[in-house]
Amino acid sequence: MGTTIKVWWSLLRGVNLSIMALTLGLIWWQTGQVVPAWTCFYLALGTVCIAGAGNLLNDICDQPMDALNKPERGWIGRMVRLAWQVYWELQGMALVQGLLLGHSAILGIFVVEMLALYGYAKYWKCRPGLGNVLVAVLCAMVVVQYLVLAGAALSPEAKGIVWVY
Repeated sequence: MGTTIKVWWSLLRGVNLSIMALTLGLIWWQTGQVVPAWTCFYLALGTVCIAGAGNLLNDICDQPMDALNKPERGWIGRMVRLAWQVYWELQGMALVQGLLLGHSAILGIFVVEMLALYGYAKYWKCRPGLGNVLVAVLCAMVVVQYLVLAGAALSPEAKGIVWVY
C-alpha cells in the first residue's frame, strides 16, 4: 500500500469501518436477504461514511494534543484543510445514502449519529464514562439501523438473529 493510502486508512480507521460493513452484510445474509442487496449496500455505505467522518473529526479535534503527545502521527497538522474537506464529503455522502434509501427514520438516525459524533469529538470524549457509553451506543446502532430498515419484513427468528449481534 502506498504511503498516502496507509495514512488515510489509519485516519479513517479502515479496519473498524470494514468490520461495520461486514457486520451489516452478515446480518443481511443471515436474515434471508429480506431487503434488496442495494438497500443493504446503501445502509452500509452510509454507516461507514458517518463513522469514517467521525474518526477523522476526532483526529482533527485532537490535533493540538497529538502534536505534543504523538508527534510521529502529525499527519492532520500538515493536511488539516484536506481533512476538513474529506470530513464534509463523507458527511454529504452519508446523507445521500440516507436519501437513496428513501426511509425517513434511517435518514434521521444518520443525522443523529453525525451530531452525536460531533458532540463526542468536541465535548464529550473527555467526560468519564459519557464518551465510552456514547461510542458503545453508536456501535450498537449499526444493528439497530438494520432492524429499523428491515424490521417489518423480518420473521421473529430473524429478529432474534439480529439482536444476537
